[in-house]
Amino acid sequence: MLPNYALSLLAMEISQEFIESCFRKTLKQFNSKMEKIIEWIRVNYNRRFTLDMIAKRFLYNPDYLSVAFKRYTGIPLMKYVNKVRVSNAKRLLLESSDCIKEIAWEVGFEDEKVFMKRFKQEENITPTTYRNAFNRAKIVKK
Repeated sequence: MLPNYALSLLAMEISQEFIESCFRKTLKQFNSKMEKIIEWIRVNYNRRFTLDMIAKRFLYNPDYLSVAFKRYTGIPLMKYVNKVRVSNAKRLLLESSDCIKEIAWEVGFEDEKVFMKRFKQEENITPTTYRNAFNRAKIVKK
C-alpha cells in the first residue's frame, strides 16, 4: 500500500512539473508575440491600420487579440496605438512647423478632428495649445 502511495505522489509531482513547464513555455511564447506586436506598432504607427489588420497579420482572432493585449499591457490595443501616435505627434509639434492636419496625417490619423480629439484625451490640451505652450517656454528661456 505504501509503495503505491509513494508512486502515485511521484507521478503527480512529475505531472505537475510537466504541466507547469508547458505553461511557462506557452506564456513565454505569448509574451514574445505580444512584444513583437508592440514593436510592430512602434515602427508602423504612421500607417493606417485597424485591429482586424493587426490580428490578421499576427494570426489572431481580433476579439482574442484585443483581450490578450489588454491583459498584457493594461490598455486596449487601439488605445495603445493612439498613445504611440500622440507621443510622436508631440515631438513633431515641437520640432516642425507643419500644420496640425499634416502632423495628424504623418502620425497615422486620416482625420485631423479625430487626431485633435485623441490628442486632447491623452494630454488634456489641444495640439495647438501644446505647441504654443512650448514655443512660449522657448521664448522665455532666451
